[in-house]
Amino acid sequence: MDILTKICVVVLVVLILLAVPVFINGAVVGPRYKVWYQQEQTKSKMYAQAAKEAELGCQRVFQELQAEEKRADDIAAERDEKVQELKAQLDAERLNSAELGGKLTSINMQIVDLSASYKQYIERAKLFSERLAAQQGTIDKLTTENMALYNQVKQKTADYERFEQIVKGLHEEISEYKELIADMGRTIEALKAGGGGVMRTPGEAPVFGSDIRISGTIDGVDVANNIASINIGSAKGVRKGMEMIISRGDRLVGVLRIEQVTLNQAAGIIVDKRMDPRQGDKADTRARMLR
Repeated sequence: MDILTKICVVVLVVLILLAVPVFINGAVVGPRYKVWYQQEQTKSKMYAQAAKEAELGCQRVFQELQAEEKRADDIAAERDEKVQELKAQLDAERLNSAELGGKLTSINMQIVDLSASYKQYIERAKLFSERLAAQQGTIDKLTTENMALYNQVKQKTADYERFEQIVKGLHEEISEYKELIADMGRTIEALKAGGGGVMRTPGEAPVFGSDIRISGTIDGVDVANNIASINIGSAKGVRKGMEMIISRGDRLVGVLRIEQVTLNQAAGIIVDKRMDPRQGDKADTRARMLR
């Protein structure tokens, strides 16, 4: 049923509703034609007015219906346009999905290749680890030998430094010894010139004049065996058989007879002991005023 048919049906329904009271009134009331005519004229005007208003209402309804149809057409067109857009988007998504499927397939193939490469890498790493473990013993051996060589070099360096110090000390002792020889030479010349020499029997320690003086310090004592050592030796003129006076301040401790002599140390037997010697006591070849 179209819109115009609906409008006509509505107008007929309105007219029927308006005519029903008239027919009912004419059937009940007696014939008054003039009055009826006037009434009918009035009613006709009213009906015409009502029909006109109804027609205007129908026109408004028709216009509204046209507007609704236009709005519906616009909505349908918009819906169709959206449907087309959604279809286009769906096609694009399907295309993208196909592309993504291809990319995913490519990625899966790459993953398979990477897995194979990783397995090969693991095998090579395992082989390398085995080779490294096999050569670790050689590395440890070389490290041990290197450390031993380093220690030897370090020891040789220390020995060289120690020998260098010994050589330096020997040079100094030689210089002092040369000076001592020169002093002894001058003393011998002075004794020869003044007749101060003293004759000695074989095995007896030499006795020097008052110009010769050798002094040192007691640095070791064996009281039980009456043995003592001093911190000077042949470099300072000490000789085997020489007797040296041991003193502590102004007190006489005893006399040390030298029995063994080295370059920088000497030892002997304590004779004429007055008291037990101690480390730090003085040993001198010249007599002093002692008590």
